[in-house]
Amino acid sequence: MRSGNGCRGSGGGEGVNVERARQHPGERPGKPNDLAKLEQRLETAFEKAFGRHVVIIVRTAEDWLKLAAGNPFPADSAEAGDQVAVRVMRKPAPADGVPALQAYAAEDEKVASVGGDIWVVFSRERPTSRLLAAMNHKRLGIGTSRNWNTVRKLAEMVSVGSKQ
Repeated sequence: MRSGNGCRGSGGGEGVNVERARQHPGERPGKPNDLAKLEQRLETAFEKAFGRHVVIIVRTAEDWLKLAAGNPFPADSAEAGDQVAVRVMRKPAPADGVPALQAYAAEDEKVASVGGDIWVVFSRERPTSRLLAAMNHKRLGIGTSRNWNTVRKLAEMVSVGSKQ
């Protein structure tokens, strides 16, 4: 992973290093307000460096491991990790998020909410899914989607990093 050199400099991004998004014990922001402030600093630095606003969602290593452990579709993930995704939410998805998405799901697709994040198993039979377009910020709030392979690899990275 490259360091966030493009995000260093003036404008609230001093010393921000994207590579260090995982915190070491003792430095880890534990309160949601701390994470919100870090997200804001990173977003400001990114916009200043690259001239474009990008929403950034920060999770602690502990929270990422909890997210990965909460995968409600382990069998599907083992079979086809690229077909299982989670929408990592800045704030928990609305209670009606899963029922609203199920209306767009094909017969062989699944939707579940765990800890406010939305998990989906996409169809292996259809090249396109209506679910993908339905999982937007207007319906669910601010979030970012990652497939199981990425979630698993990031969990492995933060797990190793927290043991050092």
